[in-house]
Amino acid sequence: MRYGTIKLKVQTGSLSITKTKNQLVRHYPGTDINDVVSLGKPPSVITCTLIAESDTERILLEQILHGDSQTTLVLHNFYYKDVVTGEVSKPVPATDKYNVWYIDAEFTALDPIPYDVETDGALY
Repeated sequence: MRYGTIKLKVQTGSLSITKTKNQLVRHYPGTDINDVVSLGKPPSVITCTLIAESDTERILLEQILHGDSQTTLVLHNFYYKDVVTGEVSKPVPATDKYNVWYIDAEFTALDPIPYDVETDGALY
């Protein structure tokens, strides 16, 4: 995973992407007719646990997560545009490794559509 130009180490199995859509479903009383009105898509939310393997990495991650920059977030073969950082929990030291920290992170994609890394085209 990469946020802007910074490569991030993600704990295996911790990555989650929440996509939602707003819609209004209407039923017409006395009929079997229903319809739906799309009200747009709110931001996508990406959460994960980041790994810092030194105090320098931990400080860098905290600066990124507490900052207010807006950039791209690359995940494997797709990416999100206009991503900002969200809420952050306190860094937790690893119990089995010296000087390793786990940091829960949240990223908010203001443009909720994922894009292909190779073609730059929207995936849907």
